[in-house]
Amino acid sequence: MEEKVIFVDPDKCTGCHSCEMACSIAHFGKNHPKYSRIRIREFRDVNTFIPVTCQQCEDAPCIDVCPRNARRREPSGAVVTDEDSCIGCLTCFQACPYGAPQINPENGKVMTCDL
Repeated sequence: MEEKVIFVDPDKCTGCHSCEMACSIAHFGKNHPKYSRIRIREFRDVNTFIPVTCQQCEDAPCIDVCPRNARRREPSGAVVTDEDSCIGCLTCFQACPYGAPQINPENGKVMTCDL
């Protein structure tokens, strides 16, 4: 399967949160940012918004640190969480240098952009 990536141009982000809404609807059928796998970070001092999503790191630290091997790379290139194996310890959350993983508000387990 061909690998996919999301390219984000932060210079074009207006902080409208449309990407968060689209993601939450696609995955949960709910229009609420807490269900999104994307987060908009706002830097008020420089009036900048940065959409944060999983960087699909080649050597993803979140995969290596998971005590249950619940994090893995899909053939598409997406780094995903196997919710059946995840115990919600947040070790992978803490290992991410980008702050990309989000917490599923329904089960407390980690979720990231699956492309």
